[in-house]
Amino acid sequence: MVARAYGLLVLMALGFCLGVAPALAQAPTPPPAPQVEKPPPSPGPQFVWIAGHWAWQEGRWVWVPGQWVQAQGQWIPGRYQQTPRGWIFVEGRWKK
Repeated sequence: MVARAYGLLVLMALGFCLGVAPALAQAPTPPPAPQVEKPPPSPGPQFVWIAGHWAWQEGRWVWVPGQWVQAQGQWIPGRYQQTPRGWIFVEGRWKK
């Protein structure tokens, strides 16, 4: 899962560097309510819990579980945004 997410981030970064916006999955309906997650114990004080979210994959909503990530500043959570063509998930980001 981590390798897949890392690969996606690399592809997105490459696309932005080349001036090509990444294709975002657009859902015709808003996502379901967030699932309640009980995070496992933190691996250390320098880690931040990034809550899970719904992702539109192959025509349906799929839950992407949360994870502990080493802090790189303040975490700004992702959010869903409605567009004229449907709903997209705007990834969270670090604010330094």
